[in-house]
Amino acid sequence: MAPTPAPTTPIRGVWSVPTGSAAGGWTCAGPAPGVPIRQATAAGAGTAPDDPLTWAERRDVLDAAVRALRGLSSAIHQANGPELMEVMGVLDELTTLAAAGRYVVTAQAHERGEVAQSDAPSLPAWVREHAPSTRQGGCGTIAQAVLDLSRPANTLLRDAVEDGTLTLPVARTVITEISRIESRLVDGARDSVLTAMIEMGHLHGSPGVRSVCPELLARHGIPGELDTEHDRLRRARALSRPVVDDGLHEYRLVLDPEGAAVLEAAIEALSAPAPTQDEDTGIREPDLRTSDQRRADALLDLVRTAVAGMDTRAGRGAKATLLLTMTFEDLRARTGAARTLGGLDTGTLLAPDTIRRLACDAEVIPVVLGSRSQVLDQGTAVRLFTPAMTRQLWLRDGGCTYPGCTAPARWTDAHHLIHWADGGPTDLSNAALLCARHHTIVHTRRLHGHLDTDPPDNGPPHVIWDLTPGSYDQALTILPRAG
Repeated sequence: MAPTPAPTTPIRGVWSVPTGSAAGGWTCAGPAPGVPIRQATAAGAGTAPDDPLTWAERRDVLDAAVRALRGLSSAIHQANGPELMEVMGVLDELTTLAAAGRYVVTAQAHERGEVAQSDAPSLPAWVREHAPSTRQGGCGTIAQAVLDLSRPANTLLRDAVEDGTLTLPVARTVITEISRIESRLVDGARDSVLTAMIEMGHLHGSPGVRSVCPELLARHGIPGELDTEHDRLRRARALSRPVVDDGLHEYRLVLDPEGAAVLEAAIEALSAPAPTQDEDTGIREPDLRTSDQRRADALLDLVRTAVAGMDTRAGRGAKATLLLTMTFEDLRARTGAARTLGGLDTGTLLAPDTIRRLACDAEVIPVVLGSRSQVLDQGTAVRLFTPAMTRQLWLRDGGCTYPGCTAPARWTDAHHLIHWADGGPTDLSNAALLCARHHTIVHTRRLHGHLDTDPPDNGPPHVIWDLTPGSYDQALTILPRAG
């Protein structure tokens, strides 16, 4: 490869003046390992004492590295276990330094005017042309970094990119964050803040850079700026309306640090895995929900409890009210679906078993329709357990009655053991407390429970559950004949 003519003026970077060596007359003025290029260049042109590679030798080594990596998969079986770990470390260092080198080469081409003299219409296009892998993405990141890091104020950051301390995406995060707060820093604090961001970026990536910003603003900001920042963040709180996709409702929740702390503190304990174990049988039932599912259930538990505790005397309902329509035949046969009415979610379909579960202890007003959609009956709160009955259930059951569950009474709903749609009465002998999770399980698995009013140990009445799937339907075939 023919060497590029030497520049007539000093150029920041890896090139030195011709030396007349047999290898081609070029030596590398690049840094020793771990030494930023700017530092090595400032120390004087020429080869670093502990890095005696000439440019031609360096090119040979780079070409050899490419040859070694090609076909690696066909030879890696020859490596033993320790070698795999060693090679992994080498490859990681090569990847880091190659990414830094790609930036360095682009910066040199830009500073020398090579890009301007080429046929490429822009710096990203030049990168795409000479680094084909960036056609899949990344050429813009390299080009933008060259422009951003050319500012003298970003010298520290440029050095960190060149020596591989930071990747370009993390460096971009540092630029974004320092630009956002630098006008609010006390005089002379920018380099200290920038150094801290570089250190956090090296250790923890972009999230680390973002997380340290409030502390840096508190330490180095103009007095009162942190309060101003928190006020700004507080005004950005938002909860979107749901976007419905394939029956799922997706919300976007944006919280400031205070709001996030309140929410996380509230749901942390409630979202822990909650396996249950029947003390009588010893059968253990694991909690198979994912972490995200547990967090969603915990949030809904919080909402249900908060709504249930609202002061009705202040004009706020004790339960969220749903107005639903479905045919009598569908309600009894558990077929079809109910539609919501009267709200922004009008027309949303809910399955019959979902309606049965909600109807146990929520202000669900079923509007039962005939075959011609005429209103046969508009349900009332008669089927709901009264506050006095609920208090008695709290005293009797103490909490969720599902075997092994320890959810307190405040986190439960009153469940009809024989559903009201199947003729079950709304009284204490037909009631049991269930937490939201096990309430869903009972309805989904069609489990039957009954109140044992005369236990063998002469203890207080308690609910006994048959955990056999479908036991509820089996009970329905027996109870009418027994009664």
